[in-house]
Amino acid sequence: MTVITNHDYQLADVYFAILIGFAANKQSISFSELVNLSKLKYGKNPKISKALSHSTGRPLIVISDFCQSIDAPDLALLVDANTTKNKELHKVEWLLNTIYEYNWENATSAFQHFIESKKHYSKPVAKNQTVRQKEAAHRLMKEFYESHKKVLPQDIHKHEEEILQQLIAGKSASDAYQEVME
Repeated sequence: MTVITNHDYQLADVYFAILIGFAANKQSISFSELVNLSKLKYGKNPKISKALSHSTGRPLIVISDFCQSIDAPDLALLVDANTTKNKELHKVEWLLNTIYEYNWENATSAFQHFIESKKHYSKPVAKNQTVRQKEAAHRLMKEFYESHKKVLPQDIHKHEEEILQQLIAGKSASDAYQEVME
């Protein structure tokens, strides 16, 4: 299972802005170019700098999930579209053209809303609040499960109490689920 963190959402926001520019110019981009361009444009932002030091593949999953949610072509496919791994994709010019022709500027506000709606799963309890109420923790656990049940192990319910205790103690939902699966 891939657990998406707040850092991933922050990077997805940066990557999305860069990728819509490349789509408008009818270009694909390599993974390393995307990371380097992110560092150049946003590297002075400490949150982005910190995020860039973590996994950089998960933010593309966020972008793919968003595209699927609005029935848009997968913008993340522009990354490394020319590599051997994606050679079949590159041969299918109509797919790349669909990505290029999509009106991504109109999707920007929807993407922001999508990110904000997902982020609460990755937020730990505020520093001045040491515990969650059991009801709030249970609600968060249930919401996370419902949003991620397709990728969670079938036997995750065996860890319900452990997840609940971690949420009550202040862990984010994504961290609590990730910990019991390791």
